[in-house]
Amino acid sequence: MKRIVYQGLGLVAICLLQLQLFASNPVGGLRFTENKGQIIDTDGNLQPDILFKTQASGADIYLTRQGISFVLVSQDVTHSPFFDIEGEMAEKMKMKDAKYVLERIDMNFSGMNPQFGVKRETELGSLENYYFAHCSDGVLGVKSYEKITYTDIYPGIDWEITTKDGALKTAFIVHPNANPALITFKIEGNKETVVLPDGSLKMVGETGVVNDAAPFCIQEGSEPTVNYSFHRGFFGFEVGNYDPSKTLVIDPYTRI
Repeated sequence: MKRIVYQGLGLVAICLLQLQLFASNPVGGLRFTENKGQIIDTDGNLQPDILFKTQASGADIYLTRQGISFVLVSQDVTHSPFFDIEGEMAEKMKMKDAKYVLERIDMNFSGMNPQFGVKRETELGSLENYYFAHCSDGVLGVKSYEKITYTDIYPGIDWEITTKDGALKTAFIVHPNANPALITFKIEGNKETVVLPDGSLKMVGETGVVNDAAPFCIQEGSEPTVNYSFHRGFFGFEVGNYDPSKTLVIDPYTRI
């Protein structure tokens, strides 16, 4: 379990990885902000494997060279001397004494193409500037986008990351004659991962839960069956009858 605890509200700003400054989400959606050197870990090391960052539902979300990481934040007030006391003032003191617990859940692809391409779509108008101790001269003109696509993460397969109803949305675009069975990923850093009876994937951490809704497929008006698969520690997709000569879209929907 990857967990780090911080004391007091003021330190939340540095978290596990630096939070984004001067950013506002597009109406009804998320913004994916590129990493140009403003993101570091708690040891002050640059994180070049992080390509983009966004925030949703109390979590920081990082698109990396290996997949996607969720940093979940919760408040622990059990250490406060006011923990067993009721009343408005006691509640305020509990929050003042709260420790912030951060937990990271990683979903990393297995056997993906390390030379995948990155397509940025719908650039948002505002540019962002960052001034931290490690970049006192500033990281300037940082751009944000509404949609990111990793192209050819497997032969003939793209991974799209965008937003729906203010939440993260991903999809795998399986181009003609590509093999959807190549899509495999491992989930690390959480307590457990289970496939629920409704077909959804539930990643359970100590501070929160990440749910991928039951996937569905679309292929030129038809909807081939699809389910999560699990084999030797890796997840993937089992797709029913489909036409390999046509583009297939596998579309899970992430909630935090």
